[in-house]
Amino acid sequence: MTPQVRLAILAVLAVAPTYLNDLLYMRAAGVSDWLLADYGSKTLVLILILAFPDTRRALAGAWTWAPFERTPRYAPLAWALAVAGVVVIAFLYLKPPLDAFAPGMKLFVYPDIDDPAVHAFDLSAGLVLTAVAEELAFRGLARRVIGAFTGNTTAITVISALAFAAIHWSNGLGSLTIAFIAGILLMALHIRSGSLWPPVIAHYLADLALFV
Repeated sequence: MTPQVRLAILAVLAVAPTYLNDLLYMRAAGVSDWLLADYGSKTLVLILILAFPDTRRALAGAWTWAPFERTPRYAPLAWALAVAGVVVIAFLYLKPPLDAFAPGMKLFVYPDIDDPAVHAFDLSAGLVLTAVAEELAFRGLARRVIGAFTGNTTAITVISALAFAAIHWSNGLGSLTIAFIAGILLMALHIRSGSLWPPVIAHYLADLALFV
């Protein structure tokens, strides 16, 4: 087995919980069950990524701040804000007609969190966990895994965006489409900046705007 294939297999194992958690979402009896499944799956992804030496090595340097030294200090934050804004606008105006076009694809709807304390926790720690886990998996790790087979940045961006969109399979055509668009923009942001910080910030801000 080549190192590239081994890394790909371990990466698939590490991100598998993000594809399976929707099965738990659809069985959730309420907010507590949903959040337990959500936080549990994201935490498991982080544990698996850190547990495999190959995936840890693949992500070495992904959090570096060095690229920021080659650009104006405000640039990465400005890029992150722009990406978050585009994702939110697409979600608000593109998702509804797509969901209406294929209503049968929407198998799960996020429940409202009525408890203010739980809502505040979800908007802070919960969304940070989601942003970090998903950016590590679908930008940082995906870039290294796909890049081991091709140096074509377009292929890396499109394939990773498709993989990211697929984890939203129970949320309907609108969410799948918006997740694909977000995946394109977030990977472009990661490649442009050379760091995971900008896509993590963009991911968190977009989720915060949509779940607040």
